[in-house]
Amino acid sequence: MPAGWRLLGDRAWAQGAATGRSRWHHPCCQSRALASNTVRRSRRYPGRRRPSPPTRSTGPARADDDGSVSERDDVVDRYRRYLAACNRRDWVALGTHVADTIRVNGVVRTREQYIADVVRTVTVFPDYTWELQRTVVEGEWLAVRLRGTGTRMAEFLGAPGDGSRVETDELDLYRFLDGLIVEVEGAVDNARLRS
Repeated sequence: MPAGWRLLGDRAWAQGAATGRSRWHHPCCQSRALASNTVRRSRRYPGRRRPSPPTRSTGPARADDDGSVSERDDVVDRYRRYLAACNRRDWVALGTHVADTIRVNGVVRTREQYIADVVRTVTVFPDYTWELQRTVVEGEWLAVRLRGTGTRMAEFLGAPGDGSRVETDELDLYRFLDGLIVEVEGAVDNARLRS
């Protein structure tokens, strides 16, 4: 069940069914929904109640019917290992997560060039760490929101290496093929790294 959503009890369900409301309610919507006596119908599904909200995995990796770990959890687990390699500066391990050639924001790079770009970041910010905030998986793509923190010890986009503590947010899309990252599209709030 999605975070914040709850299943109404039988009595509340009976009251909701009489007005056409879904059995699933979010707490902030509940007071408006229960106070209203109007029948709520879905525009997308005329004459029927809205379908229940989708569920999502919030726990550890789960096994499918054949006993294998689900693809979604496998991709997220692979990414966590990739990110751990970045944070501990293990460039050999980082290379095991990246294809021989990788497209970065439309530009084709070799594995070595990609790793050199990451090394360049930690040269300017020696204690830089990436913290995974959120993930979404769709097919071959993994979307991540990261929080980056570090200390600027060298010049960065005109800002001096004065030991300033910086923090920024990063949104990235990674495409995985055969367990390797083959494409990255990303955006970092570099202005916050300069302040």
